[in-house]
Amino acid sequence: MDTVNKVMERLAPEALEKLRIKILRHLLNKRIWHNQRLKGKYFIVAIDGTGIFKFEKEPYPGCPYTTSKKGKKTYSQSVLEAKIITGNGFSISLCTEWIVNEDGEKKQDCEYKASLRLMSKLKKAFPRLPKIIVLDGLYAKEPVMKMIQDYNWHYIIVWKDKTMYAQQDKVESLKKDGEIYQFDKTKYHNKQKKTICEYEYSREGISYKSQKIWYAKLLETRTDIKSQKKEETKFIFMTSLEIENNEDAYEIVKGGRLRWKIENEGFNIQKNNGYGLHHKMNRNNLTAIKNYYICLQIAHLIDQLIQKAKNNNPTKTWNTIKKMFEYFTAFLRIVDEIIIEPPPIGRKYNYRY
Repeated sequence: MDTVNKVMERLAPEALEKLRIKILRHLLNKRIWHNQRLKGKYFIVAIDGTGIFKFEKEPYPGCPYTTSKKGKKTYSQSVLEAKIITGNGFSISLCTEWIVNEDGEKKQDCEYKASLRLMSKLKKAFPRLPKIIVLDGLYAKEPVMKMIQDYNWHYIIVWKDKTMYAQQDKVESLKKDGEIYQFDKTKYHNKQKKTICEYEYSREGISYKSQKIWYAKLLETRTDIKSQKKEETKFIFMTSLEIENNEDAYEIVKGGRLRWKIENEGFNIQKNNGYGLHHKMNRNNLTAIKNYYICLQIAHLIDQLIQKAKNNNPTKTWNTIKKMFEYFTAFLRIVDEIIIEPPPIGRKYNYRY
């Protein structure tokens, strides 16, 4: 691993990022996730950040920190991810942006500023991919919304309480005027439990600075039929997609709720299910840390493809586990001519697909 670590410290992270992009473009061309698109058109891309490391001393220049009341500095490294998320459980890393201080001391980086850089990278990497960006309420700000629409994408953002008061007042006004439409659906899980889903939405766009947003809400009531115990959960979203009917509102809420998959099927699995996201493979070199992280994302992508293979039996496709990894390594060797040098003249690679 000493040799591996030396390579990770010297290899430009952009090279591995190009490798990841080429793998993803190949899979997208094969239409792997096309049947999971929202309204049959948009890939759902969730953007969220997570903390991965903490340090008692500054590990490298630019590492973000917090200062306690007693003046003690605690250093931590966070990362912002854009992932394709699907209803059948995929959480696929598209782009990564590191939260690193710009000048090391005076100007602390944050998720909001990193999100603008991340979306710029995402547009450059996948310029024609139709996307709907799903975001937490932290990003409900005009610059984020405007950038998304300038890129010809759409967004679904969690609408938190006690935010955008003027727009909330507009929703209440629309309710009084009968312009908020409602419908409900009931799901029976078994003879003892059911869930009542009450939907609300606006067909009229609500103005927010330079943006026009549509409102969608779900009140989910889980009921124990025997004991009549009830548990309520509320979901409220704003979106740039026009809502014209009940089906549109249902799709918007469904897409917004999928945002949690970046936490559950994404970060949580990488931290707690054997991937070792929290493990400090390198403690003082940011280049190496970035490279280890991108390798982890590629490994997680491959593992998801194997786990969700047809009939949950990858050996049906590749005959044996050994043969399967021969195919994978062959693909990785030739997918990026920037990383792997071409063979000498007169020698050819003999790969089977």
